[in-house]
Amino acid sequence: LPPPPPQPQPQPPQQSLHQTFSIASKCLRVHWNVPRETLENAPAGPLESPKFDLSFGEEHRAVAFRLRIIPESTQEAATMSSFKEAQGRGFVELMCDEEIVDSMPELHFRIAVGNGDSRRPFRGPVSHNFEQDECCGLPADKALW
Repeated sequence: LPPPPPQPQPQPPQQSLHQTFSIASKCLRVHWNVPRETLENAPAGPLESPKFDLSFGEEHRAVAFRLRIIPESTQEAATMSSFKEAQGRGFVELMCDEEIVDSMPELHFRIAVGNGDSRRPFRGPVSHNFEQDECCGLPADKALW
């Protein structure tokens, strides 16, 4: 008898990015789902979301952004830690993914981590001008999750 066909291997959970716009608040909510397995198995260094566009009104063009999760590193570390080495602790940043050539208004944002019942409360708001610096996270005293 021929050997049985190989069984398909279960696929690891995939990252996903969803955007929801509230007409009432005029706010865009970006939800980036990063499965625990992805963080635990990620190599050292930051993990970046897929690109998403933010619109700044009719007088400004949409601009590409990403979210970035950076594992906490110890002061003694000569290189970046992995999330496993950092015991899952890290920082979240919003990063402009293109060069800004036109003027752009300040962006106001908040950050939360977790999902469902395990979601932690939002932190922020933070206001930032991405013309001056391409990355922005929460203030130092609120940044570590």
